[in-house]
Amino acid sequence: MTVDWVWYSLSCLVIIILFWRFVDWRRSRRIWIGLFAMQTITWGVGLTLVELHWIEFPVRVFPDATRQNFIAAYFIYPCLFVLYDQCYPRGGRLKQWIYTAAYAAASSGWEYVMSTSTHILKYHHWNPLCRFVLAAVSLLLCRWLVIWMFKRQYPVRSAEHGGYE
Repeated sequence: MTVDWVWYSLSCLVIIILFWRFVDWRRSRRIWIGLFAMQTITWGVGLTLVELHWIEFPVRVFPDATRQNFIAAYFIYPCLFVLYDQCYPRGGRLKQWIYTAAYAAASSGWEYVMSTSTHILKYHHWNPLCRFVLAAVSLLLCRWLVIWMFKRQYPVRSAEHGGYE
């Protein structure tokens, strides 16, 4: 049981250090939108996986409230998305896909090590490859949502200039 809480503590500490070091706080609105969007995705998908009995979390923070991993769904994965979004490459598509695959692989690797070395997570009908695909899709979906939220707003033109009011 102690190993599980040490794992939680070290994971949170690493995320806090990375967050403090690499996040540009001048973009706080984008950070908050990204955090909330990823929390929504991870919470919904995580609850679905737990209710379908594909994964199980025997050790969790709020055992009477939910059967899901609260720390991962509400802190670790959303903070990883903010780091992903802040450092997203502006280059070509191949570079962006490799970047996304690297984040998805790191997230899947972290979860796989957690499932093999602690009692926090047990896979039933789930595996690291499914987690990799889910992580990549979640990162891209959340990124597209944040881009959409901060799309440049164009001024409304009047009818005499050919626009709509």
